[in-house]
Amino acid sequence: ELHTAVGEWIEENYSEELEVYFPRLAEHWLQAGDMKRAVRFLALAGEVALQHNANREAARFYRKAIQLDAEIGEQVDSLERARWQRRYGEALYCQGEIALSLKHLREALKLLGYPAPESLISVSINTGIELFRQLLHRLRSRVFGKPTGRPTDTLIEAVRAYERLFEI
Repeated sequence: ELHTAVGEWIEENYSEELEVYFPRLAEHWLQAGDMKRAVRFLALAGEVALQHNANREAARFYRKAIQLDAEIGEQVDSLERARWQRRYGEALYCQGEIALSLKHLREALKLLGYPAPESLISVSINTGIELFRQLLHRLRSRVFGKPTGRPTDTLIEAVRAYERLFEI
């Protein structure tokens, strides 16, 4: 009850600068037993930490968010779950934890419904295929004058995961 009151008070009184309080809010909601809100603020805290290159903290927040989400069986959409996995992989990569980073980047792709290559050859082949598709798409747009639509959020997230995998 105390943690609920404190969490609500922080959200209400610091709404303009709430990102500073994401880690604290996650802890209050966790202690209050509001797991859905705890997961949300853990993920937000991870995002802010990653933006500030606080990779160790980002990895910790994302790891907790992913674990807690799995425990409570909350139905967060696969795009959001994939985003957490990719960002967790990014934070791990920046800490030099390559093998664990690869695992989470591949999990992100799996959640998005894209193939997760296991070897450098697979990554190269998949990248070549996607580059060829992009070339055809752009040529078709120029020849037939069809406007290109904005790529979906799922595609954008998959491209980000593939980019990091290709770097590794």
